[in-house]
Amino acid sequence: VELGEKPDDIVRRLLDLVEAFEHRRPGYTTSDAARTAFGEALGSKSVLLILDDAWDEEHVRPFLHEGPNCLRLITTRKSEVLPPDARSVNVDEMTEEESIAVLGAGLEGAQRSAVVTLAERLGHWPFLLRPANSALLAYAQPRTGNGMSVADALAQIDAQLTYRGLEVFTK
Repeated sequence: VELGEKPDDIVRRLLDLVEAFEHRRPGYTTSDAARTAFGEALGSKSVLLILDDAWDEEHVRPFLHEGPNCLRLITTRKSEVLPPDARSVNVDEMTEEESIAVLGAGLEGAQRSAVVTLAERLGHWPFLLRPANSALLAYAQPRTGNGMSVADALAQIDAQLTYRGLEVFTK
């Protein structure tokens, strides 16, 4: 659930989750009723719920109801948004050298400048660099991929990012 600074409709988002879990959409209009329905739909399901770009504790609170087997990952730049018992992990962009090491892992003969360019395009973020490395390895490994050169694999990933965006890293 992407919240953002001013999420449009928390009730609708809760009901979207109920519908995703139960394949039915209750007609509730109040936050309390939607929160309760969400908690019931969640039940004891094992779920990873990502609340992305949270700015306000009030926007996060309705998604914390129930769900003993629900792991919640809250991304925010404001620590006061997190519940008091939350474990906080600071994730920042990697340095250029760290990015090159992750993106270029297992790639023999990769031209440094091409790896640097792709790492910069991916913002030096580890959660983007690892899938990009996997995609590169899939293209450039003679035994498992199509055996293209590392330079061609880098160009292919770059072109696909332009055409498809980050979807290129999903199956």
